[in-house]
Amino acid sequence: MNRSRSRRATFARAIAAAILLLATAPLFAQQAPGDYTDDTSLPAGRRGERVRQVLDAVNSGERAQVEALVKDAFGGPFREIPLEDHLGALGGLYDGSRGLDFYGVRRYVDGGPPNREVVIAKNRLTGGWQGLSLTFDGTPEERITGMQIQPARPPKGTPPLPELTAEQARAELGAFLDRLAEAEAFSGTALLAKDGQVVFEAARGIADRNHGVPVR
Repeated sequence: MNRSRSRRATFARAIAAAILLLATAPLFAQQAPGDYTDDTSLPAGRRGERVRQVLDAVNSGERAQVEALVKDAFGGPFREIPLEDHLGALGGLYDGSRGLDFYGVRRYVDGGPPNREVVIAKNRLTGGWQGLSLTFDGTPEERITGMQIQPARPPKGTPPLPELTAEQARAELGAFLDRLAEAEAFSGTALLAKDGQVVFEAARGIADRNHGVPVR
């Protein structure tokens, strides 16, 4: 697959991910922000196995492994969504993260649906925290009947980010954009200003991949 086709495939995966999440939105009750704790162990039994299946499939970046996950682990109306939509959504998650590192399962103090687990993971590409809300059918097989992917609040006890000097902020933002551009997850320009003064501006990525023209 050439780079131009790869870029189009990444965009198509992102669109498929958005469509899939919209299509499955009625399967979820939105969790209102509340106090929480994070259990750093996988859920016991079959649910824990399903969580590990999802993370392994996403982190593989391989179509065959994602397809096997859908066929073996998904159930109910969620399973009936076209396979290509599932492949696009989970492939898009890989494209935007290059893998997720499991941290724990979030438990809300005010409770939540007994058939749902909220998995907290760290995005390898951006360093941000993501939540995967997985709904299970409650049978011995614990098949997954819904999935929602969204940003997550950091685990409690995570040290606050240190204050940066302007020079440190420029260096960190530049390195962040380099990392995204190298992974073909960002192509464009960025500008950072404070008190009306531009302190950082940059262009990253390729504007025309067929001819190797960079963004300016």
